[in-house]
Amino acid sequence: TIKNGTKQQQKMTRNISIAQIAAEYLDFCELYPPPSFHYIQRHLRWMFRKELGPPPTSSMATAIEEVFLEENWRPRLWTFLARPIINTLHQFRLVVAYYVHMKAAD
Repeated sequence: TIKNGTKQQQKMTRNISIAQIAAEYLDFCELYPPPSFHYIQRHLRWMFRKELGPPPTSSMATAIEEVFLEENWRPRLWTFLARPIINTLHQFRLVVAYYVHMKAAD
């Protein structure tokens, strides 16, 4: 039972730390701006891929269905993060804040 409790704690810590790491990454980007917002976009999608991205076995049709037909916020945030309209640090910080807010509401 100790191992199960530890795994649950690790999962909870991992969920919290993803947002913390993303926030620290954005602080770093403020000090040392990357050449393009695409770098930030790709790095954040890489950080959140396990939480927000489609399962590796899902097809494109399944992914589209999840985004448009379900009331699930994760695939919607995943596709929103890929949009080119998000191109400032402030907007990326708001995306991370929204993730934290929605994760707390689950």
